[in-house]
Amino acid sequence: MSQDAAIGSAYTTLRRSTRSVSTTSPASKTPLDLSKYAFASSSSSPKRVKKESPMTPTSAKTASTSTADASSPSTPRSSKRARVKLEPMTPETSGIERPPTPKSSSKKPMPLLALDKPHPAPPKWEEQYRLIERMRKGIIAPVDDMGCERPRTANEVSPKTLRFHVLISLMLSSQTKDAITSQAVTNLHQTLPGGLTAESLAAAPEDVVQSCINKVGFWRRKTEYIQDAARKLLEREGEDQGDVPNTLEGLCELKGVGPKMAFLALQCAWDINAGIGVDVHVHRITNRLRWHKPQTTNPEQTRLNLQSWLPSELHKPINPMLVGFGQWALGVTCVSWDSASCVPRVSRMSRLKVEKK
Repeated sequence: MSQDAAIGSAYTTLRRSTRSVSTTSPASKTPLDLSKYAFASSSSSPKRVKKESPMTPTSAKTASTSTADASSPSTPRSSKRARVKLEPMTPETSGIERPPTPKSSSKKPMPLLALDKPHPAPPKWEEQYRLIERMRKGIIAPVDDMGCERPRTANEVSPKTLRFHVLISLMLSSQTKDAITSQAVTNLHQTLPGGLTAESLAAAPEDVVQSCINKVGFWRRKTEYIQDAARKLLEREGEDQGDVPNTLEGLCELKGVGPKMAFLALQCAWDINAGIGVDVHVHRITNRLRWHKPQTTNPEQTRLNLQSWLPSELHKPINPMLVGFGQWALGVTCVSWDSASCVPRVSRMSRLKVEKK
């Protein structure tokens, strides 16, 4: 053996083996027992271990107090907190007599009939009234031939049915032009079997009534109002069954009937002068004429002021006169008001238009 070979064999014997070589044969291996790794469910859940919080001076004092109470023989230890049952206070137990609670009334409040202190008459009211009256003689306004007191069915029905038509026309007239209101009443009279009466309107299907009046303002709500009014009128006894009431109280009990409608219904249906029917035209024009000091803010104030000084024979004609004047003045741009006398003035062009009409 040469010297180089001897040195190489020495290094080989001194080198550490990096891989273990198994000398056992595959047949001699024992099988792995998996049964000891199987999951075994426990019958009781593991208990949580509560960590003890560090003792503070406050908690230590509380613990010492509870320990002293528990050790005391005079204080029984209970597992539940004691509950105190509170009984409601009644007049018998408290000894205090309470006044009975007033029942809320569903009736509408009745309108006032007069002011405690009458409003003074305006200084030039009669001159202004006569001037507007003369101007209205040459004007044919919608209220003159299609107003609530002149339904198109006036010549076809009995006086009792005519009064009912006047009431229905008034209930449909709010926020609606006279021509549309008149056509709606005519549609009801021609569509309902037997014509427009309290019996036919109360028994009519809601969709049929709506189809007849769907051009008026708030027609869905007014459908409910007029059918409810028809049923209320049928509840009256004797000859008054289905007829329009002839009192202010009876009219105001109907749903959808206010003071203006009630006063106009008494005037147009029964020829009873109980007050002035004030709508938006009467309210605005009388304020423009400076008949109210201070100016009124709603039609009810206007009515009470007018009734306190206007002669009673003018209570009925003032409404159609001012309503017609207001309807005509809306379509005429040449109407001016004298700031000194508060008298409406019409130019020559407007007079020619009125004469042609």
